[in-house]
Amino acid sequence: MNQWERGSKLLASALDLVAQKARTPQEWADHLQVFVFGRPFTFDVDFDDPRWDRIDTGPRRYVGNITASNYPRKFRGKKRVTCMPQSFDNDWKDQEAIDAADARNGWTADRVITETFGEKYPDEQMQAPVIGICGDPVDRGGRLDTPYVSLDPSGVHLFWDWAADRWLRGCRALVVLTVEDL
Repeated sequence: MNQWERGSKLLASALDLVAQKARTPQEWADHLQVFVFGRPFTFDVDFDDPRWDRIDTGPRRYVGNITASNYPRKFRGKKRVTCMPQSFDNDWKDQEAIDAADARNGWTADRVITETFGEKYPDEQMQAPVIGICGDPVDRGGRLDTPYVSLDPSGVHLFWDWAADRWLRGCRALVVLTVEDL
């Protein structure tokens, strides 16, 4: 089956599903958005919590050669965050996640948002890994690496990703859509 046939089949499935649930034009729009893009998640985050100044190790936490200073914090204070795990139909690179976030007027999640998302919605990481691309590539001995946080069934992983590497298609990038003051 080629790309066009897959796309047509997906669209037909989406319209059938939406037709079963939607009763008004607004419900059509809401259900179609969830089907195509996924469900947004909204939660409160305390960016000033002292735990973000360090990286704790412990059960179900895997920490590579990385420190808290490698994870830039984009915000301070208490905020309400809306984000969405972005799926891909291919093995994807960090730049593809950044481009997908840009297309939605968003950005990739930092460490604070990614770990808080994992705490608030632990079932999401059981369905498929959720990745926070947490900064810009850094030259580490002639190789560009990006700090990341990965949430998956085995736990929380904090490490470096080689910027030219690819994530498996089952992994989802966490895209931030809005951040508001509380």
